Amino acid sequence: TADKHVDPQETGTIDNSNSAPVILGAPGQNIEVSSFYSFKPSASDADDDILSFNIINKPDWATFNSETGELYGISQVAGSYENIEISVSDVSLRTSLNAFEINVTLPITYNVSISWEKPSQNTDGSALNNISGYEIMYGNSEENKDNTVYFDGALTDGIIEGLLPGNYYFSMTTITSNALVSNESETFY
Repeated sequence: TADKHVDPQETGTIDNSNSAPVILGAPGQNIEVSSFYSFKPSASDADDDILSFNIINKPDWATFNSETGELYGISQVAGSYENIEISVSDVSLRTSLNAFEINVTLPITYNVSISWEKPSQNTDGSALNNISGYEIMYGNSEENKDNTVYFDGALTDGIIEGLLPGNYYFSMTTITSNALVSNESETFY
């Protein structure tokens, strides 16, 4: 009898290959302080393996979900957060997005110049000569003027600084040196 040589390749093969997972997405890179940031990549695996996500250099203000790859949060401080890298892995292979950065900037604000005429009499008609200051109230609606600025009684104009874009409504009161406060003026915007 002759010895028969069996080639393992002829008796059947086991495919031990594993495809690397794929991760895609374009993370936003610029937000303003106090704005919500969210980025969630899409990922797939040709072998239908269970995927998990990882992050390197996660900003301290953000939360990362290792099951979905979502990075989200609100930064209260301006700054640049660099070399953030999100990756996805199956049982044995890992694929990463290109490293990216998030720049958190201060919002653009505006200054508003206001002016007024100095009142000359009290509501009872007597002369008003002891003005110590003016209180300017303002807000985003006529009913909700929740901000207040004080100006010295010698002034008839002023600047309110740091207003975010939007519509504002203003009114004012006059305060005397003996702490009497006038009725609120008509609202202007």
